[in-house]
Amino acid sequence: MVAIVTYVYSIIIHLITGMIAYFFVDKIFGFYSTSNDVREVFDTIFMIWLIQHFFNSILAVSFGILRSLNKAVLGAAGIITCSYVISLPLCYFLGFEKQQMVRGLWMAPLVMKFILIVYFYVLMGYDNWEKVAKTEGIEFEPVDFDND
Repeated sequence: MVAIVTYVYSIIIHLITGMIAYFFVDKIFGFYSTSNDVREVFDTIFMIWLIQHFFNSILAVSFGILRSLNKAVLGAAGIITCSYVISLPLCYFLGFEKQQMVRGLWMAPLVMKFILIVYFYVLMGYDNWEKVAKTEGIEFEPVDFDND
């Protein structure tokens, strides 16, 4: 239950900060440039950033759960693998081979974060939650969703 509350809290905080950034996008852009060409690139990158910002809320809580399950090493290995094996080559491919330039460089980490979310959920799903609850001194009662 604590994990669900933490996910909800993290997502709400990230949604609020994302909405604040969205509403102040003109002022944020004004810090960097006044060029319309740059604005066009900034707008596409900003939308990618908003999605990444949302993914970060899920990843932060998921990695905390993995850490509490003593699976931080597996999580860190996933992060390093995704960063160097998936994200960097994808940055090169999208940014330069497909000539998406800066947009392609920002899309690769977005893909990496999505893969990490799936990987973290797989790691969390293959745990003996009854054993985890007993270790923490919590009564564990499995929920039967079919009979509710």
